[in-house]
Amino acid sequence: MEVKKIMSNENFDFSKVPTTLNVAVYGNLEKISDTLSKSRVRIFYKGMNRNRTFISEDFAN
Repeated sequence: MEVKKIMSNENFDFSKVPTTLNVAVYGNLEKISDTLSKSRVRIFYKGMNRNRTFISEDFAN
């Protein structure tokens, strides 16, 4: 019986993993303190992403 590896990090080039996170700010910033504000941002896309992740409708909401 032949055993195959389904997923492995052996040949994955970790130097190509993004190290920055670009976000789009929606609406107004709400000041929490002199150094902290909050707002709604977009940080992912629903469905299949370029990095092979999948964001479901349920998770996105």
